[in-house]
Amino acid sequence: MDDPTASVVQPPMRPTILRRHSTRGRRGVALLMTLIALVLLAALALEVAQTAVTQDRVGKNTMYDFLLKSTVDGRVHILRSALRFDQTSGENLDTEADDWAWHSHDTLSNWGERSTDPPSGEEGTVTYRNTDVKLQAWCEDERSKLNLLGLSRPEDTPERRFTRETLIRLIDEFREDYGDLDLTDSDGREMVEELEEWLRDQSDSEENPMPDVPTGRGRLQSVDDLLRVPGGRWKRSVLYDVQDPDYDPEEGDDLQAEGGDQEWSRQNGIPGLINYLTVHAESTQNAPLRININTVGKPLLRALFDSTDADLADDIIEHRREGADAEEDETSNPPDDENATGFFANKGQLTRVEGMGESLDAYERLNFFADVVSSVFSIRVQASMVTGTVNSLGELEEDEDSEGPRDVLASYQYREVVQRTDNGFLTLFVERRHDPLVEEQE
Repeated sequence: MDDPTASVVQPPMRPTILRRHSTRGRRGVALLMTLIALVLLAALALEVAQTAVTQDRVGKNTMYDFLLKSTVDGRVHILRSALRFDQTSGENLDTEADDWAWHSHDTLSNWGERSTDPPSGEEGTVTYRNTDVKLQAWCEDERSKLNLLGLSRPEDTPERRFTRETLIRLIDEFREDYGDLDLTDSDGREMVEELEEWLRDQSDSEENPMPDVPTGRGRLQSVDDLLRVPGGRWKRSVLYDVQDPDYDPEEGDDLQAEGGDQEWSRQNGIPGLINYLTVHAESTQNAPLRININTVGKPLLRALFDSTDADLADDIIEHRREGADAEEDETSNPPDDENATGFFANKGQLTRVEGMGESLDAYERLNFFADVVSSVFSIRVQASMVTGTVNSLGELEEDEDSEGPRDVLASYQYREVVQRTDNGFLTLFVERRHDPLVEEQE
């Protein structure tokens, strides 16, 4: 019989163990919550940092955008003033040597910059420049190009026939000196046939009504619309400038221009067809589609002749530029001298060029298109923000440690086609391209 006095062995108690488990659980939860909080804080900090960077870039883009646009707007007024001044000069002709043309692009691009050599006696007077903006500004005469609207005229009109013939010749001529890029007369005929067929398909009809566009422009709102022509022949490499593999930047434009032509014409690689075509004419019904013989480029001028007489175009350009280069000598071109060189006051003066003969009747296309005045111009401005150090004179200094050009932070390109009238300017077309800052500079 068991001893009633004997001690009863109680089973071991486990409260302590439970408390330990509870404490460990709370610590684990706390640690997990802490880690979650740290992750959330890190994410929040990263988000704040990203937002700050984004806002900084947005702010810079806004600043650059404002500065570029205001600079371009100001330059547009300068270009318009140059066109207006030329109109009031008293000469009833427009030439490639006028103040608005590429020939004067350095002056047009630099007007308004701060002078490093102030006039004597005016040391306290300065003019201001856009310290961070690099500019290039000039105007183009839209009458120096072949107007494609002629292809939309009735088939029995001289505008239609001569535009078609000239366009075929132009395609054959415009890259004559560039080997593999050169197109033939047969290429030109096929391209023009495809274009005419496309224009017929795009003509006004009940199924395909004409949109509300400026008078006479039709489906061709810009030369870029040629990329829409089916067949694959009107391609970018034909329409736009392409890089010249033989061009050496250290030797300038001499490799791309013969006879000093870079002084008169903008050189940008191998020229594309877009340089010689336009769809812009006066805002009137059946506007005259003429070509200014004082501004027209060599390929288009050659296209106004048959292939057997095309070299006369070279003589015409040499004739007008010899006179322009000698303008400072008042005795070099007396007005009554029938053999005087220089720009042409009327198309009849083309007969002064040796080899042209006494009449233009032998050159149908030239006789039909030739004119000496213009009223439709493209105002063009290219502006870019660049890196660099601004000195005390407000000039951008080159980075001595960098062998290449300064980095471009943002760029803005503007083109406005205007009709110059006695009462001001009529805007016919506007296009803009703005490339903002996309990468943070070191």
